[in-house]
Amino acid sequence: MKKIVLLGVCGFALFCGCKSAPEYREAAFNFDFPVPENIRPILYRGADFQGKPTEVFAWLGVPENCKGKVPGIVLIHGGGGTAFLRWVEEWTKRGYAAIAVDTVGCRPLLRWEAGKGVRERLANGGPDYPSAPRDIDNPADAWTTQALEALYRGHSILRSLPEVDPERTAVYGISWGGYLTCWAAAADPRYKAAVSLYGCGFLKQSPRTVAKVVTPGWFDLFDPALVLEEVHCPILFVTQPVDADYQWDSWCRSTFLPEKPSRSVPGLIGHSHTRGLRKEAEVFIDSVLKGTPGLPEMGEISRKGSVVSAEFRAGVLPVTGELWWTCDDKSVPAGKRQWKSAPAEISGNTVSGKLPDGAKDWFLNVKDSRGVTATALRPHYE
Repeated sequence: MKKIVLLGVCGFALFCGCKSAPEYREAAFNFDFPVPENIRPILYRGADFQGKPTEVFAWLGVPENCKGKVPGIVLIHGGGGTAFLRWVEEWTKRGYAAIAVDTVGCRPLLRWEAGKGVRERLANGGPDYPSAPRDIDNPADAWTTQALEALYRGHSILRSLPEVDPERTAVYGISWGGYLTCWAAAADPRYKAAVSLYGCGFLKQSPRTVAKVVTPGWFDLFDPALVLEEVHCPILFVTQPVDADYQWDSWCRSTFLPEKPSRSVPGLIGHSHTRGLRKEAEVFIDSVLKGTPGLPEMGEISRKGSVVSAEFRAGVLPVTGELWWTCDDKSVPAGKRQWKSAPAEISGNTVSGKLPDGAKDWFLNVKDSRGVTATALRPHYE
């Protein structure tokens, strides 16, 4: 009931009966880069914005020489981005059908590499990122609502392809796209797996988000913490402990809300679109949709004196362990805390390490032979 109240009030397609795939057409744009034959630029109808119809740009691709039904994935860019051809290229090479959806009413002009891409607004595109007064006064015109409509409809297009197994689809977003992933996984139960890179809830703790949104009432309607408990598919959260956009404490709290969470904190990984093709995401999604060995399954951290430990289960056994800690408390902004790391011991199915004096927060990592990291957190974050 809570999900219908929180999500249905914004008019998402899931609750207004728009369950068939929308029609789409190939976009007649010129690009300054080659587009593989197995990937198409498309336009499709989005939600009405300010009483007028909108169109959404997306890249839609299937694997070359596709045989039989394949899994599918919806890919969501972050702030300053647009639909990324490269992401679709990489996932189709891995045997997935993929759709990369622009969520800000734009389309790419140049190939997006290392943040140097250029985009332009569509003549009838939807809103560009949150605008607190507009979003609060008319939730149906809010960027979050409009973007989720675009994603829901793009997901429907992907599932309608004859090459796609509609019962094996995932969603993967970075930064603002990770924010949307949290909402999409709650609003659209057709997904079987989700990965959020950086994105989380409890955003009032993020000075950058507060500065962008300004109006406190926005968080009461559009913070993912409102709906993360409604995410019932397996979901992987990936971040770095010093992320300035999605604060560490907010991220940790968020990861305890869904039914089936996994976590990966591979260290100080930076925050940019170039970080969007992560091995952890690939392994996690493959494990759910293809049945391959997944990330090590980590339990919560326990502590005895200065020794902290966590148990794990794994299809591919971890080969190294790592303890991360900070001696900075919450008076220091999360993005400025100093974190250090040291090797942790693996014995049987347990990873453990000794905390130094003065440690205020910590987490434990294991890394397996594929080079992917899984993380155990302390059990309580307030």
